[in-house]
Amino acid sequence: RTDRVRRFVEQYSVGNCFFILPVAISSNAAVIEGFGASTAPFDALDKAFKRDLGFEASIGARLVTQAQCPAIKFLGEHSSNQARTPRINLNSTEVKNGETLSGTIENFANRVVDLLLVSDSGEVQNLSYLLKPGIDSLSFSIAIQRSGDGPQLVMAVTTPQFLASLRQPKPMAADTFFLQAVSEAQRNNVV
Repeated sequence: RTDRVRRFVEQYSVGNCFFILPVAISSNAAVIEGFGASTAPFDALDKAFKRDLGFEASIGARLVTQAQCPAIKFLGEHSSNQARTPRINLNSTEVKNGETLSGTIENFANRVVDLLLVSDSGEVQNLSYLLKPGIDSLSFSIAIQRSGDGPQLVMAVTTPQFLASLRQPKPMAADTFFLQAVSEAQRNNVV
């Protein structure tokens, strides 16, 4: 039954700007975290989960802007191997303009790690230069400078080899940034 619950979550899909990840799964409980542009897909997930599996999941919904949707689509298309997914631990999820966001990245093994910040306007900035090595983790502190009041996304992308397209020197629109990263990965046969 636990495998059935995990398969349901991993196979559930409702569009380009919706991504969910099982955090904790058992035969009669599920904790799910997700990102989406509206609450409607999360409401649909809640109903489908109860209908198909017979119990209610704990679903954490994080709303994003339409401009951030290419980042969410990228997550959905390129995070199939949960065992190799990097894990970001944030000291806080509520950070005001001018404050510092600190955290760590774990579960990256010997892979190259890129730390990305996706602004509410959809601009992607590589902040890998802020990563500091630790024991089995990388730490970071980001001074948050916001132009708007929408959500900011922090992402860790791991690859088996360096991808130049992930290390853009200037902020770039999310749709272009992730398209270039996927294109380079495909050209170089990077999984």
